[in-house]
Amino acid sequence: AKYKSEILAILQRSGESLTAQDTFSFSRLGEGMGYASYLWTVRIGVRMYAVKITDPVQKVGDISTGLTEEHR
Repeated sequence: AKYKSEILAILQRSGESLTAQDTFSFSRLGEGMGYASYLWTVRIGVRMYAVKITDPVQKVGDISTGLTEEHR
């Protein structure tokens, strides 16, 4: 939930209009293709964004697990 609210705030500051009805999902670029990436595809409604998520404390795998479980 931490990253969802941060990403939504960034997109709203950039002028995107977002509603609670918009579907919201994350997927990690390169997943299943043999390499790891800090870049994620973020889908909000019919719109799609590329977002770079880095966290020096938490591993990307942990972030992936949390987002997958919470936002599907």
